[in-house]
Amino acid sequence: MRNVTSILYSLLVGLLLFTPTARVLGDDHSEISPRREWQNLAKGRTEFEVSDLALVPSSLADAAEQSGCRYKDDVKEIPIRFVSVGDFFRLAIIFCRFNVTGSHQIYDFSSRASKQKPRVIELPVITRPEGFRSTSTPGMITWKNESGILEAKSTSDLCSDPGGRHTYRFLNHTGFVLTRVEVTRTSCDPDEWTTIWQSSHWSFPLHAPNAQ
Repeated sequence: MRNVTSILYSLLVGLLLFTPTARVLGDDHSEISPRREWQNLAKGRTEFEVSDLALVPSSLADAAEQSGCRYKDDVKEIPIRFVSVGDFFRLAIIFCRFNVTGSHQIYDFSSRASKQKPRVIELPVITRPEGFRSTSTPGMITWKNESGILEAKSTSDLCSDPGGRHTYRFLNHTGFVLTRVEVTRTSCDPDEWTTIWQSSHWSFPLHAPNAQ
């Protein structure tokens, strides 16, 4: 009886000692920063795609779920695109299904802070007739790495609805800035685009005007 009691006591002490250690190891794994998680997945690549759900970073899956992004059913046909932009930005471009329509969303993996999930990036878009607003669902995104240009096309499943195309240029350490807005009369002929707004170089006065 004494031997059995000693064995049970040893097992209990072992469990108590092991449990905190396992928790610490789990916490260390969960505290990996988004940037490090991106680097671990990239393995030295600056641009790559992921179409296997098993390879999707857990932090991205959690962030997408919180934003209502349904990507699992379409990821094989529309892979998640991971891109390194400029000296700092590390991004994931993921297609999200919303009801019958869908849009890409951009998640920022640039943060080095542990426990921080990838952040959804919002882009400026034009809206009628008010002017401009920001959105995290600008449409179908095309990233052109050579020129640092990002295009977002928004169309409708109804041919009678107009379509839009927003063009953004990447500025290092700043992000994406809107440079041009184009529209098409119907969503079924997206090759006929008309520019309705385009940015221009601003000039600022050297000195503020004197107060009267």
